[in-house]
Amino acid sequence: MPDGVWPVTRVCAKTITELTSSPAFQNAGQVPSSAPTAEQLAEKIRRRLQTEWQTQQDIALSAPRGKDRSRQESAAQNALRNLQRFNDMLQSVPEGFSLQPVYYASVTKKENEEAHREYIRHVRPRFFQFLAQNHAEELSRLGICAHGIGRMKNGLDPATEDGRYYQVNIDHVVERAGSGLWATQSVPDPDDAGNKGRLRVNHFGNLTLLIESVHEYKNALNEIQQVSSTPDGQGVWCLMMVPQRAENSSGFVCAPQKDAERHALRFRACDFERKISYAGFTVDQASSSINLLRQNPVIDAYFKKFYDGVWKAGAPANDNKPQEGLKNAFNRAAQDDAKIARALRVRVAPALEETRKHFTHVFNQASFHAGNNPKSREIDVFANIWHGRGVARLRAKLALLPLPEARTLKETFDNIDRDLKAKLAQVQAQRAAGQAAQHTQPAPGQRYPWTSPQKRRRKKRNGSRQRPPKAM
Repeated sequence: MPDGVWPVTRVCAKTITELTSSPAFQNAGQVPSSAPTAEQLAEKIRRRLQTEWQTQQDIALSAPRGKDRSRQESAAQNALRNLQRFNDMLQSVPEGFSLQPVYYASVTKKENEEAHREYIRHVRPRFFQFLAQNHAEELSRLGICAHGIGRMKNGLDPATEDGRYYQVNIDHVVERAGSGLWATQSVPDPDDAGNKGRLRVNHFGNLTLLIESVHEYKNALNEIQQVSSTPDGQGVWCLMMVPQRAENSSGFVCAPQKDAERHALRFRACDFERKISYAGFTVDQASSSINLLRQNPVIDAYFKKFYDGVWKAGAPANDNKPQEGLKNAFNRAAQDDAKIARALRVRVAPALEETRKHFTHVFNQASFHAGNNPKSREIDVFANIWHGRGVARLRAKLALLPLPEARTLKETFDNIDRDLKAKLAQVQAQRAAGQAAQHTQPAPGQRYPWTSPQKRRRKKRNGSRQRPPKAM
């Protein structure tokens, strides 16, 4: 196979064993044994789990009574649960998937992180768009509403009109951490027209949208086999959940599940922790969408002069701002370049609006709770996100962009910045007053000012002070 050329074959139940056992996948020096069958792997895993349970049970029975024995008994119970869970998983494979032999070729932590960075910044929103444009019918069958599919067309997470997010995850069929050479070699993705090159592990053909509970099934199966503990540069055969591709099922979208009790499509919890986490994610998403504009040479030169060379260096906010003539050149380039104009319409504008909406909502909630209860830490959590590098980097880009969407988000951020400073000052003053009240010294002779004199009377003890003195 010539360098830089990959088969168009998408990863699925029929192809994954062959793909992961080929020389184009293995790390240097890895020579996997001949591929076992799924039945052989299942039996091997079952025997290992059975042996672990019996070993832990024997150790527990021979251990002396006490903490050591309790610990060993707990380990034996965990080993038995793993065995029972594995047997149950073999009988309850989710609809549209099968268990297949996969060669897990472990990569370094750095390689995994770089693949994840590319996925978050460039692949994830594009895959949402790909699904909405090409597989809307499958998304609808899964249970995602028209509004959610519309959001996906803009590269956003699917949600209902009232803001409830679906519990779905994008999964790498061949895991990033076990993707061998796919984590280092970048080639064009045949399913995403126009991309110049992308890590093979991040190709659309290796991605699928899963219901969260189905995703948990796959992760649990991997965990039982302890594949993540494979040393860097080495590999192991494992049994993995893989999508099936057919005429009525592309494999890109999880099939509807008959077992509604286990695998129903639900909505994510709306607690503050999830909201603030997603707000932080929208910042990275917005920054990444703005970077798409740099494909135009005029816009790239604009950023190199006013962002790369000045803002990244930590210059004050009012230094070296672009003049009106350069802003006009930016706008002309954005209008004349069809690719950039489309990126502005379907990626940048929706991402900026998503960031504005979520930061406004999260700040209002944190501010409201802090006003009612100064001890609430939501405002502190928000402040940590707000003062982080991600928000600072995005605000610097917004100040440079002569776009109406950027101007709207910049005004929102300026308002939040002003209101956050005032709210933090108010909360800190209230907390300081509360601490001072707790440490107020009682008046002389009054040890516990909040109790009545009757409750402060010392009870007589039956000790030596109540006994008559002994005769000398």
